[in-house]
Amino acid sequence: MKKVAVICAVVALFGGNYAVADWTTLSVPEASSTHPRCVDGDNVVGFYMTAASYPYDHGFVYNSTTETWLTLDKPGAIDTILTGVSGDRIVGTYQDNQGISHGLLYNIGSSTWTTLDMNDTTTWINAIDGDNIVGGYQGGNGAFVYNLATSLFTPLNMVGLTKVNPRGVSGNRIVGRYTDSLARQYGFIYNIADETWVNFSIPDSMLHSTTPWSIEGDNIVGGYVDADNIMHGFIYNITGSAQAIAGPPNASAAATWVTIDAPNASATVVYGISGNTLVGTFQPRTFGFNVAAVSSEQGFIYTIPEPTTICILAFGGILLLHRKK
Repeated sequence: MKKVAVICAVVALFGGNYAVADWTTLSVPEASSTHPRCVDGDNVVGFYMTAASYPYDHGFVYNSTTETWLTLDKPGAIDTILTGVSGDRIVGTYQDNQGISHGLLYNIGSSTWTTLDMNDTTTWINAIDGDNIVGGYQGGNGAFVYNLATSLFTPLNMVGLTKVNPRGVSGNRIVGRYTDSLARQYGFIYNIADETWVNFSIPDSMLHSTTPWSIEGDNIVGGYVDADNIMHGFIYNITGSAQAIAGPPNASAAATWVTIDAPNASATVVYGISGNTLVGTFQPRTFGFNVAAVSSEQGFIYTIPEPTTICILAFGGILLLHRKK
């Protein structure tokens, strides 16, 4: 039985045209590719590329209520990538004129820029929630949490892990990917408060192919590659499902997985979640599936209709469990 996308769950519940109406393509005018990376309320942040800017990117802020675009580039930078937003704070990475990457923080209210570098070395920032910022740096396990209230960088270290890449943060939880001593890669959840690590991988995906990108509350979003080498987006509800890092992942039956596929897409990744709103990228089917073909990627907003969000997640979980029988 083929994998069932969340759009099929919505169609089954509400009829054939309902889900398509809730997909909105996001494409910066005159851009060759648009990459939404995070959403918080009405604001979507990300980056885009044009034929004139290639191979460098511009940051953007899109307001879904006013449907307006704002290009936001770090002054003096040759490349700006915006990856997170929380209230009036935006984070990301920029390259200076020497091609060195630095973390950045932008305050919308004061229009001020701050460079955030771990140990004065190459740094990139992936996400923000409240005072917590997560990212990576060159050296060690390559991951950190930065707290705006204390102005302290804290490395994320765990014995046996050769590379940790935090992608999202919500409260005390951080999600991302890690590489173990055997060069195997898995998704992880890290709790800042009790310093515990757990791992996970979507059932029936290709080995080591689950990539979480963001978390809000108990819901994680990201992408995975199936047995046919096709990239899909997902929502994963972590309640009661995490397993301590000690070996290959084994998500429990209590976990709820829902596949997210954009209409007429050959590949989909979900990068951000805010309430019942998801943002991400897709490759139109006319381009075929090609991870390297970033020039063909376009952005999307998908709104899960209320009050059916929970019903969709539950129904999707049943479908996936049924497929395994």
